[in-house]
Amino acid sequence: MNIKSFEEFKAEFETELNQIPQTHKKNLIENEIKEVENYIRHEQTKNIHGNFFKNNSLINTSNAFSVFKLSISPLARKGFSDAFNNYILRGIINEETECYSQAFHFGKYYLWLNEFRDQLNKKPTPKKPQLSHKQKILALHYYGVNLNKYDNVKTAKLLSQILGVGEENTRKYLSYVAAGKNDVRTKQNLEKVAQLFENIDDTEVSNKIKSDLDK
Repeated sequence: MNIKSFEEFKAEFETELNQIPQTHKKNLIENEIKEVENYIRHEQTKNIHGNFFKNNSLINTSNAFSVFKLSISPLARKGFSDAFNNYILRGIINEETECYSQAFHFGKYYLWLNEFRDQLNKKPTPKKPQLSHKQKILALHYYGVNLNKYDNVKTAKLLSQILGVGEENTRKYLSYVAAGKNDVRTKQNLEKVAQLFENIDDTEVSNKIKSDLDK
């Protein structure tokens, strides 16, 4: 018996996967998982006379829709399935015979398919907007935090700790945050902060920023 390795199963599937449109890749993975499960559940196959095939006879029960091709002697199928299930359910590796060794590699293939499917189904985590020091100060200003209520030095000390930014630059930026065109209230910074508020569905603030951009 020529043992087909996990790497061979994987390479054949990836080759097939790369040949189909992105919109159909998930379907192929789902079908392959189902075909592996059907193969493991398949009972010993009888011939037309109702007798089991002889030990040296091989039968390929993978169908035309499965990427993998595998032939196991009908009389060895129960041991093959048991070794497969022991590996995927309990992590037990039995390579005492070629049949059991083949079941181990087939089990690795099945687990890899499931991991592949899970990765494909995983929704990408939306990237949090990375705000610069100036943009953070602008965001607080437009959100309604009165940054001029207290002494700039004290405010800068507090904000530098809260925002994790430099105290000296914070004090400098506080002087420019309220109005006018300057290094803090640039078009790029205002657009980035407007996008931040749009992302949290605060259209009132984002519209206010856009209005300031037009001035």
